[in-house]
Amino acid sequence: MNMTELRIILAVIGVVILALVYYFGKKSANDDLDQLQNEVDLDAGLPPTFSNELPRKHIGISVDEAHEIHLAENKPTPQNGKDKVITLFLHAKDGQQFDWHLIQSAANQVGLELGADNLYYRFKGFGSSKEVVFMVANM
Repeated sequence: MNMTELRIILAVIGVVILALVYYFGKKSANDDLDQLQNEVDLDAGLPPTFSNELPRKHIGISVDEAHEIHLAENKPTPQNGKDKVITLFLHAKDGQQFDWHLIQSAANQVGLELGADNLYYRFKGFGSSKEVVFMVANM
């Protein structure tokens, strides 16, 4: 291949890219219809209907009243601790590692117990009335 053929190939690729940019960057007919609908609403004396407008439930109320209404509608459901999962990832600095002896020592110092499955457990209660509060896994 000589330089002229390479230039022709690059020019054809450039024209194809420009055509794709023009084709995909062009406004669709739906956008024009939405704009026309808003103009018709304005001409008829109706408030414009925007598709991205937030729904308004109450008009003419104070911020405090709106906040109270919001809290009443969105009451949090009570959760017990068994429904929660918290994941915390700790990473050693670059080029370093956590010494597993130090991890084991720290877990024992704060009262975590090592289980048969190599997970550390925090229990509530004693003897047969033990309940797992949380567990820690070292991966």
